[in-house]
Amino acid sequence: APRPYSPDDHYRDIIRAIGALRGHAKEISIVMPNLYEGRQHKGSAKESLDCSLALQELESYGIKRIVTFDIHNDGVANAIPKTELKNIHPTKPILWDFINNEDFDPNKTITISPDEGAIKRASYIRDVFDNQLAFFNKERDQGKIIDGKAKILGHAFIGTPSMVRGKDVIIRDDIIDSGGSMIDTIKQMKNLGAGRVFVIATFSLFSRGYEEFDKLYEEGYLYKVYSTNLTYVPEELAQRPWFHCTDCSRQLAEYLAYYKNEQSLNELNQTDPEM
Repeated sequence: APRPYSPDDHYRDIIRAIGALRGHAKEISIVMPNLYEGRQHKGSAKESLDCSLALQELESYGIKRIVTFDIHNDGVANAIPKTELKNIHPTKPILWDFINNEDFDPNKTITISPDEGAIKRASYIRDVFDNQLAFFNKERDQGKIIDGKAKILGHAFIGTPSMVRGKDVIIRDDIIDSGGSMIDTIKQMKNLGAGRVFVIATFSLFSRGYEEFDKLYEEGYLYKVYSTNLTYVPEELAQRPWFHCTDCSRQLAEYLAYYKNEQSLNELNQTDPEM
């Protein structure tokens, strides 16, 4: 039977590959679509300590650049001042898929950030569709850690029911892990009278399975989840009627081609969302 491959396993394989290549390659770049980083933090100054240490180790090996997608907090780049860290935003190809697959009126939608950390990502969608933006405030008890996460004391919608009632809702976040906060957001939106509820998340891990999302779909709370192939998408997830996977291979290939040909990234950056 297949054995789960942890982020630590992947990272150590990268270190082994670097060891084999050092002294032979002209330069070494690393493509890590889902950056090796911690999700839980107590403040910006302590953001993703394991990620900072890993990046510093890679820099010590003379890595020229690290290419990744949708970093939770791009301030971690300060840990490696001598190495280029390129953070690619996949919102553009996801929205392209969304626009081509869904029949919707942008004027009858609202964009939702499930917490303060996702406001920047949600703001880009708001700007594209020229609709309203609202968010949730997530209050945590940092003194009580459950399953590696601070206990959530409250998850309150900062807005009015009239903003949501009768409108399609687009919830934007960077990741669905256990899905607890996302499930609560979906339910609150529907209970406030929303029409269809869409979720756009770069990484879909569903570490606690898909059953809760199946139930949300069957009961009419959830319409569809748009995500990417930047993490492994099992066939059982890909076949679910509520899941759509956006292929980001072309976007990544464009950046790698510019690097290979030593071209300026300015042209790509001008059209890169959330810059």
